[in-house]
Amino acid sequence: MARELFTSAQVENDRAALRKLSSLPTIIFMKQVHGAQVLLVGSKSEQDQVCDGLVTTEKNLGLAVASADCLPILLHSDGVVGAAHAGRKGVVNGVISKTVEKMRAAGAGEIVASIGPAICGNCYEVSPDMYEELRNSRVGLDGGTNHLDIAKSAKAELLDLKVEVFHYEICTKENANYYSFRRDGTSLRQFGVISL
Repeated sequence: MARELFTSAQVENDRAALRKLSSLPTIIFMKQVHGAQVLLVGSKSEQDQVCDGLVTTEKNLGLAVASADCLPILLHSDGVVGAAHAGRKGVVNGVISKTVEKMRAAGAGEIVASIGPAICGNCYEVSPDMYEELRNSRVGLDGGTNHLDIAKSAKAELLDLKVEVFHYEICTKENANYYSFRRDGTSLRQFGVISL
């Protein structure tokens, strides 16, 4: 995804619409890079952060994750919330565990995670070389030839981290109500937002 996703007029329009629909005074967005950097942010932080995970302890501060096939993961606990963007690279690089660790360092107790719409294991086919390269990684390999199940991997990792998980099991590629890069080659994204 080498496109300039976060400078297009449509993405900016979508962000503006989200701000209007929200009752939150501030929403912080990620400039997602398929990495594992997780930042603790506050209302004085820049509203665009280069990272794939955000955590806050401030009330009424929205954390937004954009996705089209990658996993949008929203996490909450008493006094702490987080948002993670977890694609294949992010899962391999540990963005999920790093988000949970950052939340716990900020005082989170029991954490509950919601995994939103993303591409399913039946639809996420990769090259044979990539499939072999990932065979011993955290990314779930499903029963299909050269298919990855990143939601299954994320759920297993969250459960290992003692996080309760709700998974909506909506495939972005199969469901035309959601944007899908793999289906349409679109630069458009749906947003998940969480706040205290």
